[in-house]
Amino acid sequence: MITELGAHLSDVLDDDLDQIHFTLRVTTDVGDILRAVEKYFGITANYAKGKGSMFYDYMKRYHPNCYLYPVSRACGGSRQDIGVEGAVAVLMNIPYYLEFIVWRISCGGGGILEKNLYTILRSVEMVSLLRVLSIYHVTLCLPLRWLAGNCGDLEEFGFGVADMPMAVDLMDDAFGEIVEDGDLLLDEDYMMNVFKSLATKIPPFEEYLTYMFDSKQSSPVGSRKLEDKILPWGVLRDELFHPTRSDIVQSNSVSAELAVHGAARFRVEFRDETKATANYVAAINRKKCMNNATDEERVASRGVDASNSISLRICMLHQRWGYSLLPR
Repeated sequence: MITELGAHLSDVLDDDLDQIHFTLRVTTDVGDILRAVEKYFGITANYAKGKGSMFYDYMKRYHPNCYLYPVSRACGGSRQDIGVEGAVAVLMNIPYYLEFIVWRISCGGGGILEKNLYTILRSVEMVSLLRVLSIYHVTLCLPLRWLAGNCGDLEEFGFGVADMPMAVDLMDDAFGEIVEDGDLLLDEDYMMNVFKSLATKIPPFEEYLTYMFDSKQSSPVGSRKLEDKILPWGVLRDELFHPTRSDIVQSNSVSAELAVHGAARFRVEFRDETKATANYVAAINRKKCMNNATDEERVASRGVDASNSISLRICMLHQRWGYSLLPR
């Protein structure tokens, strides 16, 4: 889906991209954008031309008590959800990023990386891409992570591994409607309730979603005081669906267009029979979908982890202390 949206924007902006000098390396690939942001603004990126520490000092001096969304690590590897997770920080920090880059250029800066980011972050189309990916993160990725990570503890609510295809079907139905009307992706009531039926069935799931957006607090730049804490996920949700920033307001039409392409790609991927997900989609009616899951299978799957998170944590601990579980 991320590749599809980047390719679509590349086609739309083909003439504009041709007019930008190739040395600036401007691209619509969100992975490249996230790596550029981490290199330049990430405090731990350890990139020679990065200005992460300088940027943080700048924020403490000129924007104390403003919240900076943490940059995701995109340079040390890749995973499927880094594109949506990383988009959040870039989108929400754009005003501060641009202000700092302009200040740097006015002070004699203006290297390739700075010009690259200045060009990309001022583009309505790229803001639209970041907005769409951020909406996918808060409405789909976060809930699915919670369900996958806590599936083994939901036996008392009648939910187990064999019930996870419910989430796939809910997404497939939602994407089918978004394909017909891209504006639905910008509708808070619609997108924040994609998993409403599951949240009603599983109270801890509903509590988690409520906590994330209405209770989870974080500290702003330069302060650890309780009274200065903000609700970053609540602020993010409001800006995604009811934007006040002019650059995000301007992205409405392009975001709706990208929503249609993204939803269509999701549905195509769900039906790709070379991938495991196809086994779980009710619309295809294959062996592991909800239509074909027996009561015995559903009961037997309860109390069982849906991921290998425990074994992964053990591996990480062994690696941290210099041991390896892998044969030499």
